[in-house]
Amino acid sequence: MPEPPGEGDHLRDRRPGRGPVTPRQLLAVVRDPRFTEPLRYADEYPVRKKDTPVRGG
Repeated sequence: MPEPPGEGDHLRDRRPGRGPVTPRQLLAVVRDPRFTEPLRYADEYPVRKKDTPVRGG
């Protein structure tokens, strides 16, 4: 007889199209300034300068 689902079992679900978070949860994270502000800062102040394109290549 299988054991009842425990905490963290959703992380072991490997069926196609399944993930550890729902689309609604993912959207909530990417809309949160605590997530977006560090990304914005990293884009404005990169550790390494962005490469310039090479002409003809």
